[in-house]
Parts: sequence; C-alpha cells; structure tokens
Amino acid sequence: MSAENTPLAAWLQARLGALYEVHAAPDEAAFVAQFDTVFARDAKVMLNHVPSPRTAYLAKLRGEHFAAVRESVEWRELIEVLPADGAPGTTGGVVAGFFIGTRSMKFRIRAGPAQQLSYNSFSARIEEKADVEPSAEDGSRLRITELFITSVHKAAPIHISPIPGRHE
Repeated sequence: MSAENTPLAAWLQARLGALYEVHAAPDEAAFVAQFDTVFARDAKVMLNHVPSPRTAYLAKLRGEHFAAVRESVEWRELIEVLPADGAPGTTGGVVAGFFIGTRSMKFRIRAGPAQQLSYNSFSARIEEKADVEPSAEDGSRLRITELFITSVHKAAPIHISPIPGRHE
C-alpha cells in the first residue's frame, strides 16, 4: 500500500524533507526552531542501529548542509501504519520508507558540481503532543517521537563524455 498521499506521510515528507534541504533555514536559530516543529523534545533516534541523542542528530543534519548549494529529497516506497485501534481520523501512526538526498556542493569536479548522495531507510513514529505549541504552518501538534534511520553517504558517479573524434 502506498502512503505517499496520506495526510501523515505528507506531513512527514514536508517536515523531515525540509530538514534535508539547503533552503530549510538560513541560520542556526531558525534551523533549531524548524527541527523543534518536527521532533518531540523526548524523541528517541536510532541512527544506523546506534542510539543517537536528539541533539547529536540535529548537529548531524546541520553539518550536512556545509558547502552545499542545492539539495533535493526523492521519496520512495512509503507505507503508513495506523495506531492499533486503526480508527480513521486518529492522529499519529508510523510512516516508513526510503528516501535519497542529493546534495550539490559549492566546488566542481570537471564541468559539473560535486554531488553527494545520501541513501536513507527509515521508520518514524508520529504522535500528537499536547504539550507543544501548534505549528505556525498548519496548527498541527504532530511530532516524531521515535525515528529509526539507516543512512549511508556516497559520492555521485562522475560521467565524463568522450572527446569527439578521439578513439581509444
């Protein structure tokens, strides 16, 4: 079942995706404020099967923007699991799937920008938290309370065109 058009999956794509994109927030304070609208204060993060403090995950995300001029996120194979009661309209649930982050750097290799690819498989528990301020964007009190994410970074392949008229 594809969950890409469900409200919870759409919320996750918009909020978590924005943290992986360069234009997310121009300065540290704005980025932290944006992070706080996505993650609960007591959120549990498992990064590559190792517990990661919320602050360490925040620092990791912020550090990934270094030297980047453009970033994009491509979502794949999202699924959504409703709470145990399964009642429609129930807030919260689990969204799992895969996304690829493509980061173009300020420096260039040959004629094109250097690129870094981030492959991420995740499962996020999203719950409505009564103790948080509603989001300015949509009035939502949804926050990620648990995130299991496996992530690996690789340089994008460099495609060099052959020189015309030269055979080797």
